[in-house]
Amino acid sequence: MPVIPLLLWAAAAHAGTAVWLEGAPDPALTPGDTARVPDQVAPAPVFGEADQAAFERLRSELAACRPLLDEFDGELTILRRIEAALAPVEVLRGGDVEPVWHALLLQGLAVHRYFPDPTSPEAASAGAVGMLGSRPENGPWLDAIALMGERLPTEAELPDANARLAYQELRARVLLEAPAALSVANMPAAATLIADGKPVSGSEARLLPGHHRLAVVVDGQIHMRMRLDVAPAASQSVAYPAVASELVALAPALREAKAAVPLSPAVQATLARVEGPVSLVVMGRHGPRRFLVDQGLAAPAPRSASEKSENGPQMTVLGGVGWVYDGDYLLQNAAAGAPETAATVNAGAGVLGLGATLPLGPLHAGAGVDLVLPLGDHHTLPSGDRSLRLRAHPHAALGWGPVQATVGWWSPWHLAAGARATLPLGGRWGLTGAYIQGIGLDRDRDDGSTFSPAASRAGFVAARWAWGG
Repeated sequence: MPVIPLLLWAAAAHAGTAVWLEGAPDPALTPGDTARVPDQVAPAPVFGEADQAAFERLRSELAACRPLLDEFDGELTILRRIEAALAPVEVLRGGDVEPVWHALLLQGLAVHRYFPDPTSPEAASAGAVGMLGSRPENGPWLDAIALMGERLPTEAELPDANARLAYQELRARVLLEAPAALSVANMPAAATLIADGKPVSGSEARLLPGHHRLAVVVDGQIHMRMRLDVAPAASQSVAYPAVASELVALAPALREAKAAVPLSPAVQATLARVEGPVSLVVMGRHGPRRFLVDQGLAAPAPRSASEKSENGPQMTVLGGVGWVYDGDYLLQNAAAGAPETAATVNAGAGVLGLGATLPLGPLHAGAGVDLVLPLGDHHTLPSGDRSLRLRAHPHAALGWGPVQATVGWWSPWHLAAGARATLPLGGRWGLTGAYIQGIGLDRDRDDGSTFSPAASRAGFVAARWAWGG
């Protein structure tokens, strides 16, 4: 992964969410942000194992809680257990409405017996109260009526005559209130709105005051689910969200975009549900590209000069210190008194270098030359009629991010293979470490014999400065 964008994004870190539309999320590229992929931002809201398990638990709790009506303070236990069983029930299919209604009916009976006055502070603190406008009411029964307003409990379902009368009176008060209007904006024409397990014609539902469960189904698959409480005569609109595949489909347009890209209302609705500020990340030609989401647009994130240089041709200069080993230092200087010690074949050295790189997608191709000057009494090599001290290393390079493999020439008698890596220090600066392995080339002497160069190698550490782009 390119190093300079990493530094830029680290400096501009902000708490939010980075949605990686393609590529493996790299949290290091957006420090402070939570990295997410489309499936995490827009998880498929299908009816799954967890939903089925929730209904099975609800049916089990409903059967287990009925006998608690005959126990001391059993009503409080019913309230708590039924509430816990109802909480994970998010989607209602046609056959699931009855069990939920019966659970609410039982829970409301517990409220009616234990808190006959729903306006009491005790009822409110126990979570037994629902509001019908400004009036406190039996909360579970209010939700049961909202779920099945046409249904009255039978004597078998609610044996207590006083409770049946109270339920009927509450139902009458609810039906006298103006229903709420809920619409799903930008819902696809092929989609069906399901309110409390019942299909609705169009994208708007008329709902009785209370708690409701809604879903949008497309081709038999749930594409949206939600729960909400509505007040009498309320008017509310919710945005139809995009699914994960619609987020992924944004990537091609963003990849080549030079200006802000408008986002569909469905995509905006999905991204509005995650912690902001939100950014979208795609894999551009020169590495990751980040877009900031604001006011329905995805705009390219500002890039500094150092980031731009990583995305175009870039020149580098470096200077540092290193080490050179060459067995020919001893062989070529023995007549001049070179001692047979490690200090003869090993030399400290100063290093200067110049290079250029060009990003090719995630790869970086380059070329350059390193000038290595060994410092010592016997660290020269013959070159014609002269004595050579400065060693040149012209080379080509190919790498991934900060790591490169090099191949070239190690003067005066070796091919060279090596590797180097750069540690960013901030801005245009970096620290480069390199290793060069000389591969000796046999040469014919004038007397007909063959000269085989001794082993040679070098390494250095240098400060690196880059510009261009």
